[in-house]
Amino acid sequence: MRNQGVGLAYSLIAYKNTLMGLDKIKPNLEKINAELEDHWEVLAEAIQVVLRKVGYPKPYEKLKELTRGQTMDKKSIRDFISSLDIPKTEKEKLLKLTPSTYVGLSAKLTSLI
Repeated sequence: MRNQGVGLAYSLIAYKNTLMGLDKIKPNLEKINAELEDHWEVLAEAIQVVLRKVGYPKPYEKLKELTRGQTMDKKSIRDFISSLDIPKTEKEKLLKLTPSTYVGLSAKLTSLI
């Protein structure tokens, strides 16, 4: 029973030191934004969801054909979206997306935690 205090004290010290270490970590926003700008293929999920919503035939295969093994840029994604035979409103929504603005359901999913 008398050894429980030692274990709890070490746990408290470890917890405080972990928090101090985490306070020193800062995200490199320039690097994050550069990575996002270089990888427009992250929008493939949003495009696939919209294609499924409007009943487009084989949306996964269509996007796989476009993105598999390739790095997509803004122009190639926008050209692909513009070429789709989908309602104009859906096309406009997709064209407004950027890798830094698309978060999918993450806000909704994290609010459940």
